[in-house]
Amino acid sequence: MLQKIAKIALILAGYFLVISFVSNTFDGDFGWHLRFGRDAFAGNFQYLDTYTWPHFGLSWTNHEWGGDLLFWLLYSSFGYFSLVLLISAAIWGAFLLAQKIFFKKISISGIILSLAGIACLKFLLGLRLAFLVLMLFTLLWLTLEKLPKIKSYFLWPPLLWLWSALHGSWALGFIIINIYTFGNIIYLMIKNKFPRLAGKDTGWTGKTILASFFWQAISALFLLFNPYGTKIWTEVGEYFTSGYFKTIITEWIPSYAYPVYVWPLIIAAFTAVFAVWGWLTKKVTLAQLLFFFAIFYSAWQYKRNNVYLVLICIPALTIIFGLAKEKIISAFNLKTTVQERIALVSAALAIMLIALFAPSVRINSDIWKDRELLLRYPFPYDAVEFLTKETVGRQIYLFNEFHWGGYLNWTMPDTLIYFDGRGTATWKYSNDETRLERYRKIKYQAGGFNELEQGPAEYVILSQYYASYKKPNMINKIIFGEKGIAEALVPDPPQLEKMLRKSGSWQIIFEDKIAIVWKRVNKTSPTTK
Repeated sequence: MLQKIAKIALILAGYFLVISFVSNTFDGDFGWHLRFGRDAFAGNFQYLDTYTWPHFGLSWTNHEWGGDLLFWLLYSSFGYFSLVLLISAAIWGAFLLAQKIFFKKISISGIILSLAGIACLKFLLGLRLAFLVLMLFTLLWLTLEKLPKIKSYFLWPPLLWLWSALHGSWALGFIIINIYTFGNIIYLMIKNKFPRLAGKDTGWTGKTILASFFWQAISALFLLFNPYGTKIWTEVGEYFTSGYFKTIITEWIPSYAYPVYVWPLIIAAFTAVFAVWGWLTKKVTLAQLLFFFAIFYSAWQYKRNNVYLVLICIPALTIIFGLAKEKIISAFNLKTTVQERIALVSAALAIMLIALFAPSVRINSDIWKDRELLLRYPFPYDAVEFLTKETVGRQIYLFNEFHWGGYLNWTMPDTLIYFDGRGTATWKYSNDETRLERYRKIKYQAGGFNELEQGPAEYVILSQYYASYKKPNMINKIIFGEKGIAEALVPDPPQLEKMLRKSGSWQIIFEDKIAIVWKRVNKTSPTTK
């Protein structure tokens, strides 16, 4: 009974921990996600862009259309905090479900290690659709681990369809299935000639492999049932072929780029040793080994995938911890009362965690009025308030800071902005250049000001927080040195800002610690497209 109470308390503590992290974040793309959902429920489902002026009237495919509908439905019915509860439940639920892949019951040690894993991911967690699909990732992984004993192929089509409706990372589902499939193909090929390299037997046969390909094909057909048809495939496919945005967008840059978050990598390194040892001693299958190193590589290349890396590492660490605990109990001849004491300590720890993190939970029904949080990130709360009053009653053309695009989509719905996160990878300026590349040329390169002058923009809003990043920790100081830190934290003002400040055709009408707003003063406003 004491262990059950401890488990319940620890599970609640974990949920409070995730809620405290998520509720104190704000995602820049949330605005356009919410606006899409509102427009869709109002009968204006977006197939063509109506939020920006360079892409106005052109086709765009929302590969998160279902997630946006869900976001708006919950937000409009129950407020912003309902989304915090949903995303937090998906994150924490995925970590708990991962324990069920290798264990019949979720143990106290498994919950505590999951808590530690969540703590290591604080830098990454937030209210984003990407975290809603963690449960689907774990469910798919569970079906693969239970094959061929439990033939749950039929779950793949609805799982992958739901994933494709909620978030564009659904391609990862097919990748996971094929890692397991080809891992078992290799196993069957080498198990007789190279038994040491084959790893643990999974029970997969040729029929299992054929069934895997068949149900993947069925799943691919299921994905076609969406508002955009085959465009869902081509849209997500361009994320694999386009490379420029992966050098610019923070979540897509490598884990070894500044800033380095070391704890997920330490967890992975420790798990890697165990994985290789387990493979050589036939305790780990070849498919499991390939799966781990594939996720490790993806997290090494892209910071955003650290959440998947930590998620798959925690069950392995739970196994290691369980083996170590058994050896300690056996070596010291400890009695079952030790288990009761551990449960008691765990329950006390859970209560302390709840007491510690509960006050930090930020309960918001309307995130757009939380000035303190929005300024913390920072977003141009005061600048937008000023600009809204400045332009009341008319539509304007605004050249904007890119990462503020989603925020402006919601807070200034009558404004046509230049660019936002919807077109990061796939929107094109020309056959050879993405819209993101063109945006950065206008902002940072010579000649960008002239292009702005020739365009319809009446206002410009740019960021002014050059040195407002958090101070680097000791590890990053050692890795990058003073020079590298200085380059990362204090960039030069963009060329466009320098030219705007010199220009007589643009006038600063608002400036604070976060944003600068310019107004064109010598050109008549263009007519709306």
